[in-house]
Amino acid sequence: MRASLLVAPLVALLVGAAPAVVSAAGPITLDDARRRAQADSLDVQLARWDALEADGAAQAALGGALPSIAGFVSGSAGAGLTSFGFERPTASQIGAGVTGRFALVDPSTWTAATAARRTHAGREATVRWVRVEARREATVLLARALAEQRVAEALALAAEDAAKEADAVGALVAAGLRPAADGARVRAQQLDFVARASEANGRAVAACAALQNLMRVEIDGACVLGDLPLGPKPADGPEKHPALVAAEAAAESADLSRTSAIAGLLPTVSVDGTAAHYTVPGRIGGFGWGVGFTVDIPLRIAGEGPGEIKRSGATLRKASAAWVAQHRELTAARVSAEGEWTAAQDAIAARRGSLTAADAALRLVSERYRTGLTSVTDLLDARAARTEAAVGLRRAEATLWSALAALEAARGVE
Repeated sequence: MRASLLVAPLVALLVGAAPAVVSAAGPITLDDARRRAQADSLDVQLARWDALEADGAAQAALGGALPSIAGFVSGSAGAGLTSFGFERPTASQIGAGVTGRFALVDPSTWTAATAARRTHAGREATVRWVRVEARREATVLLARALAEQRVAEALALAAEDAAKEADAVGALVAAGLRPAADGARVRAQQLDFVARASEANGRAVAACAALQNLMRVEIDGACVLGDLPLGPKPADGPEKHPALVAAEAAAESADLSRTSAIAGLLPTVSVDGTAAHYTVPGRIGGFGWGVGFTVDIPLRIAGEGPGEIKRSGATLRKASAAWVAQHRELTAARVSAEGEWTAAQDAIAARRGSLTAADAALRLVSERYRTGLTSVTDLLDARAARTEAAVGLRRAEATLWSALAALEAARGVE
């Protein structure tokens, strides 16, 4: 039986091993993957909740620094003497009005409120940072899935070509023009291509499932992917990377928290007052008011206050060190990514040239083998070189896009 008749079903199975389901919107494009990842990925959603939580904390801290006003209705009843031994002036009383309190001098609370706002700003910057990473990951996964799909196709087609070659070699063997080992070696190479195509398809499914998970869509491992744009160029990011903005906000918040801890040892001055209408049964009611002030002098010098200052000071030093580290890491990532991007561009140009040369070599060697001018070893080597060149080009394309994604992430492209 001809080898090509056995391989054709295997090739069809490998190329379409995963059930390809195209959505109504068509194949998944790079823009689709990035947009869905930045909007719906779990890390982005968690970062948004953290930012919302910080926003609520900042509003609560601000509310604590503003005047507090409350309405009230009160009533009292009694008879006999008061606790001081005086005759109770009235048996019952009803009052309704408002009471308020305002801190005239409270540096600790005010500074804490400012620190909370800086924390919220940092969390918002973190959301942008996570979106940058989601964009990078979506790019890498889509490029990897597409590359492995194309590698599987290239290997499956190489297996199909090898099967046809095996038929031709088999005819030469049957005619006594070639040894039987030649046919066996060609078939062995063809089956190796089949196995490698199956492995590449498995990697494509794995990358597809990871991409679907990132995009928060149904996970079935069957991705129909659009082509990546030709001649990609990395975009420029903002003047300051969101990760650096987040680190700066964390350091500023820590500095303000330390100031708040120090201010917590200082006196506070607050004013409180009440205005209400009071009614006594059997008499004519009337309006009454009262104002007072309070000076609170905290007695925390022995332990609690200095301990809080020490703790906040350590937090500040830690946040400052994290800011420096973040700056260095971003610089290193950018320099590294720029080098990888340049290398990937050079590599893909060389890979294209290699594939063209390997194609020509395979055609030449195949003709020479049929005319008896070369051995089957040369034929197998030429076909292997051509296949490796095709696979290498597909992998180089994925590397190019991974390098672009890393460079844009290092620049803070959102």
